[in-house]
Amino acid sequence: MEFKIEHTWDSLPVSHEPVHIRLKLSDGGLLMEISAPFFNDPPAPLREPGKPFNGLWNYEVVEAFFLCERTKQYLEVELCPHGQHLVLLLFGRRRVWKQELALTFEVCRTETKWEGRAHLPWSYFPPSTDKFNAFAIHGSEDKRTYEALYPVPRHEIQEGQKPDLNILRGDQDRKSLEDETNKLEYRITNTWDSIQVMHEPVTITFKAGDGGLIMEVNSLYFDDPPAPPGEPGLPFIGLWDYEVVEAFFLNSKTKEYLEVELCPHGQHLVLLLSGGDCFAKGLDLDFKADIHWNKWNGTALIPWRYFPPGVDKMNAYAIHGSGIGRTYEALYPIPREEIEEDQGPNFHRLEYFKNFSLKWIMGENWEQPASDLWP
Repeated sequence: MEFKIEHTWDSLPVSHEPVHIRLKLSDGGLLMEISAPFFNDPPAPLREPGKPFNGLWNYEVVEAFFLCERTKQYLEVELCPHGQHLVLLLFGRRRVWKQELALTFEVCRTETKWEGRAHLPWSYFPPSTDKFNAFAIHGSEDKRTYEALYPVPRHEIQEGQKPDLNILRGDQDRKSLEDETNKLEYRITNTWDSIQVMHEPVTITFKAGDGGLIMEVNSLYFDDPPAPPGEPGLPFIGLWDYEVVEAFFLNSKTKEYLEVELCPHGQHLVLLLSGGDCFAKGLDLDFKADIHWNKWNGTALIPWRYFPPGVDKMNAYAIHGSGIGRTYEALYPIPREEIEEDQGPNFHRLEYFKNFSLKWIMGENWEQPASDLWP
């Protein structure tokens, strides 16, 4: 199956040889082959070839989207002529729940052309994939060019409209390049040591709030251990020993990070740490939680002043159970092959945190407010 990208996002013909994308069956997945002009604009990303690179859409890239229209779940694959790649699993409009998945990707290029081959495992595709679109992006600043296999029809384009590759419409699925505010959703599907959880995963949603970041939790309620003895709505030191969902926000250069712990019974705990050492704890938090039978949900407003400057990584965890039934789950777990004998869970292993930016939620022009809590 072969496709040619012959139009810009707004249905104008491209002025160069079109990008070719071929999809064919391969062992355990789908082989995606690309043949495209090489513009070398922008320059190569500052990341090792063969590795995932978050933000790859800001460079020269070819993208393919595979969508289940009914569920709005989709796979996004981004391939760069310099060898970097990015694989995202999403549902709904720009709700990322997995990113930077591993990919076998090879590239060869000349001064004017490049070819790439990527093997997409079947496990990456949403069930019942029935829609597809593909895009090619190159150029810098006012010469930035967005091309689409299935573009927006000319008669549907509104005055001042800009390219949006994240619209789920018809045969297309597009990644947003211009949204100013968004929300991000994550699902915790593994234990700390990379074993798949055997229950409905915890869902964490981040979105913009008044003076801070809203963190929403939707989770099964295990009622184990029993509720902490602290008053609901107040900080509780040692909350990590109870049923809890946690989020960590890290500056990977300074090793400064914010830890937020939320409990289904209404207690919370906010800690500020530097290099693993806690220098502030028990900070106030606007947090409400509700338990409905076997599920609970909670909403917290995390003030901007709690975040360290330059947050660029995050991780999230869920803990429940008692004694030998104590269970530790992680959004970004330790790979099985890196676990040592007798090793236990340690949520402060910062090297396993993954890329995260508050600007993904607030918009590229947003600037993080200054904080009086961080040096």
